[in-house]
Amino acid sequence: MPLFDGRGGWVGALRGALRGGVSRQRLRSWGDFYDGEVDEAYRRFHLALHAPYLEAIRSFRPERTLEAGCGTAIFSEALAGAGVRACALDLDAGVVASVCARVPLMRSLRGDLFRLPFASSSFDVSFSQGVLEHFAPARIRQALHEQLRVARAVVFSVPNLHYRWGEYGDEKLWSLPAWGGILRDLPVVRLEAYHRATLRRNFFIPRPIMTLGVLVRP
Repeated sequence: MPLFDGRGGWVGALRGALRGGVSRQRLRSWGDFYDGEVDEAYRRFHLALHAPYLEAIRSFRPERTLEAGCGTAIFSEALAGAGVRACALDLDAGVVASVCARVPLMRSLRGDLFRLPFASSSFDVSFSQGVLEHFAPARIRQALHEQLRVARAVVFSVPNLHYRWGEYGDEKLWSLPAWGGILRDLPVVRLEAYHRATLRRNFFIPRPIMTLGVLVRP
C-alpha cells in the first residue's frame, strides 16, 4: 500500500495522493500499480514511514520470513540484507516477475494468500503491509489463520480511517476498535496506530494514519 504511482516516484505519488489519490482507471492489476522503479529514495521513504512495523517483525529475531502479498518486497529485501531467509509471495505474476528481476537472490514466488503453498510452521514470521484492507472481515480472518498455520507470528500493517484516500480503490479504512472486532478470537498481542501525519483532509490535525497488528500462535 505504498504511495507510489510508477511514474514520479514517491514524491510525485504523495503529491498525487494529496490532490485526491492515484487514478483508479489506469490500474488493471497490482502489476500495473507497482509498475515503476524502486529507487533508493523510495526505499528510504517507506522504510522510515513503516519503521514501527519493520521493528515489530525484527523483534521476533526471525531466521525465516514470509511476506504474504509482497508488492515491491522492500521489507523482505531489507530483512534479506540482514541475513534473514526471506521469501516474498504475491498472486500477481507481474509483481513477482518485477521482484525476481530486482532481487534475484531472494526467493520470490506466485501464490495465494488464502492457500499458502507451504507446510505448517515453515516460517518464524509472516507479514504483510497494505494487503488486508482490501478484503472483507471474514476473508481477513481466513488469511490470518492461514498465515498462523505457516508461521508462529504474524505482523500486519494497514491504513486506518485517518488515511483518507485509496490508491487502488477498494481499501477499507477502519478504526482501531473496528479492527479489534475483526480480530476477535484471534491471538492478538498488539494492536496500535502509528505514523502521525498532518493532512489537509484531517483539517491539519496530526493523526496516526496506519494500524499495526501482531498475532502470536499459542
